[in-house]
Amino acid sequence: TVPSAVGQVNMVKIPGNIREAHLDLYASGHSCEEFWYTNLINSTGPESCAGGAYRELNVYVDGHLAGAQHPFPVLYTGGMNPLLWRPLTGILSLDIPAYRFDLTPFLAWLIDGQAHNITLSVVGNYRGNWFLNGVLILHEAPQGVSGGSVEILPADPRVFEETSQNESNTLVVQKMQNTAAFHVRGSLLLGSGQQLTSEIEGHLTAWSVNRFEGADSQETAGRFYSVLTSYRNGAPSRSTISNYPLEVKDFSAQDRTTFQLNACVKFDRNIDTTFGSDYVVVLQNHMESCAVYNRSLTNRSQINVQEDQAQEHFKIYAGPTQVDPRRPEESNLCYERTLAAHDGAITASDGHNTCTWPHGVYVCGSDLCGEFSTAGEGHTSEMADFGGSAPSGVLRMSAALPDDGLGGDCLLPMRRLPQMHGPPSKAQWHVTCHPKSASQHLAWSDTPRDVLV
Repeated sequence: TVPSAVGQVNMVKIPGNIREAHLDLYASGHSCEEFWYTNLINSTGPESCAGGAYRELNVYVDGHLAGAQHPFPVLYTGGMNPLLWRPLTGILSLDIPAYRFDLTPFLAWLIDGQAHNITLSVVGNYRGNWFLNGVLILHEAPQGVSGGSVEILPADPRVFEETSQNESNTLVVQKMQNTAAFHVRGSLLLGSGQQLTSEIEGHLTAWSVNRFEGADSQETAGRFYSVLTSYRNGAPSRSTISNYPLEVKDFSAQDRTTFQLNACVKFDRNIDTTFGSDYVVVLQNHMESCAVYNRSLTNRSQINVQEDQAQEHFKIYAGPTQVDPRRPEESNLCYERTLAAHDGAITASDGHNTCTWPHGVYVCGSDLCGEFSTAGEGHTSEMADFGGSAPSGVLRMSAALPDDGLGGDCLLPMRRLPQMHGPPSKAQWHVTCHPKSASQHLAWSDTPRDVLV
């Protein structure tokens, strides 16, 4: 748990035979950070939230910025007005995927046998709590690594501005704008003599406007946009465009006998991921919901008004790279689902699914699983059973990486299959491995240890 902007410091020691490294960061904001995109710049009340309306997930390696991403503005099932989410729950509210950071350019530093500082932090976190859990995913080099270098490249400096202005006796308007960037390059000399270069480049932009009318009315509009690109040997290997537009209207009122909540939310989660230069997977999730709730103050069991209406639209595109990232090729559309609800009941459910996954990657829930393969070969997927009851926790790889000289990779942590809910009596996980697989050590753990943080 990270209660402030100071960050979570992890001292990590990584084996010397690693050729690629990623960090999957599981992050969620709570208490004063649950609705961070509505927070005031300054607030003096003992229970009021502050820090402004911008948040950014940062990962540092030995004090150097290794990556930055916007957190998705998750609205949980009780958020603002509980009727908003009956029965359609908010986007990601029940399953927040990890945010992936490419740490490969830093490996020349990280594999020197010494402990290194990997810090996780949230820009703008002031009085709330962020749950941050990082899991390293390491790929071995069969013949080891003999050297390398790290280069922190110039990037556009951060430009951040957030202002607050009283436009009337009761109306406060708060505006935010942010642009940020980072750029890192690294190289590794493998024991086989092969030279590998890696590079990560990121650009982030965001804006929002909050209108506070007295203490009972609030309107928020904004957009959080980023482009992250990883390169291998000079060519793009994976590029992700994230686009999160958001509109929120929240109003409450009460008189001597009744209390009322009015709320409307419209938001999107759009993720475009391009592998290499010729294959793209696009996830588009759009949701709108409005609700009104009115009850008696003298008789709490007396509900006067209870109305809600919602719709959700989810699309998946998969196929050749699109010409314009903002407009996916309709020929790539392979999954579409539209849901509608009214007063707590599903009123419409339509859709189709024709997706095939010839290149190893596939959509699992609201995330991508698997490893990309140009020819659609060289990867196998199989079910693995780990016996015994599965307590709550994170499946982690033990620090004792086998020194058996085997090549190949296994991706950890394993992702629980979408159809499984809650801790199963016999945990099933999906494993993606190359044909020649190293014998990884697996164990359940509730606390960070060894090479995983």
